[in-house]
Amino acid sequence: MFDLKQRREQLGISQDEVANAVKVSRGTVSKWETGDIANMKRDKIAALSALLHVSPLTILGMDDTEPEVITPMHSYPYFDTDIAAGALTTVAGLDNAERLQLSDAVLGRYAGDKDIFVTNVSGESMNRIIPNNSLIVVKEIDNIQDLSDGKIVVFTEDGVNYSVKRFYDNPSANTITFVPDSNDTSYRPIVFRYEDMDGIRIIGRVVVYVVEL
Repeated sequence: MFDLKQRREQLGISQDEVANAVKVSRGTVSKWETGDIANMKRDKIAALSALLHVSPLTILGMDDTEPEVITPMHSYPYFDTDIAAGALTTVAGLDNAERLQLSDAVLGRYAGDKDIFVTNVSGESMNRIIPNNSLIVVKEIDNIQDLSDGKIVVFTEDGVNYSVKRFYDNPSANTITFVPDSNDTSYRPIVFRYEDMDGIRIIGRVVVYVVEL
């Protein structure tokens, strides 16, 4: 028997969204999900099958073919530039974003987050965690207080030079340190005193990276 609820959840669709698309009440959708489809009208079957990407026969339990597995997707701002995982490097800024679709399965709990953007990372200073040429998913932050030590961040110097490093705050020394995480020991931490942070802005925290194999 076709599991309507399972299919709906697989597609990331709420009962309300089904109700609106098929033009029935949410209570009717709940009833269908318990298997009570005896009085489902033909036009509702057609609308539901289109929404769930299955055949009408599947909905009626007359088709044993497994429904196509569809992973929900969201689109995110994508900046086609290289953020340096190395020394601070001048890049073409984070302006004029395109859009990039990523699977919700890849983004996990960050799927659909409105404060996320995607860009590329280049360099080897973070290669123990993020390989060169990876895509990184960055969640923007408004306040440095939202960060804890060891988080991987994208930061900028004067809005021109960008880098990816681990973040450490040392209030006793009045310093912020951006630390590489690399197999190459030639990369060194970048240290700023609090009074020298005027031109430094932490754009966001790296929450996911995607590697092309």
